[in-house]
Amino acid sequence: MSFTKLIEDQTRQAFVTMGDLVTSVILRSTTSVSYEFGTTNSDGIVTHLTEDLITSALIEETLQKENPEDFGVKVKTVSVLTTDLDDPSLYDKVIIKGKIHNVVSFVSDVALVVLTVTEE
Repeated sequence: MSFTKLIEDQTRQAFVTMGDLVTSVILRSTTSVSYEFGTTNSDGIVTHLTEDLITSALIEETLQKENPEDFGVKVKTVSVLTTDLDDPSLYDKVIIKGKIHNVVSFVSDVALVVLTVTEE
């Protein structure tokens, strides 16, 4: 057994062990397919939903501040198993408990993809 497989298996087991802390989320991909004049979109870009993926994730919420005087921005990290999410760059929205969040960035490693999101 390779180290990668061992790490993936142990991370999956950790998700199972966390039980109620792991929640179901929807990852949504939107892409600009074509350019048309006279559309309702002011840019003339026709946008189509291309893919939704429902998966399990661990959600953490933090308050991010640039300096102590700031009010801060609520930022969530969404941790998903790499085996459940092949290409995180395809997704630009995450729906958590019915609320839409924009993907700001992501980090992918051997066992986890961690998406940083902010509420729309």
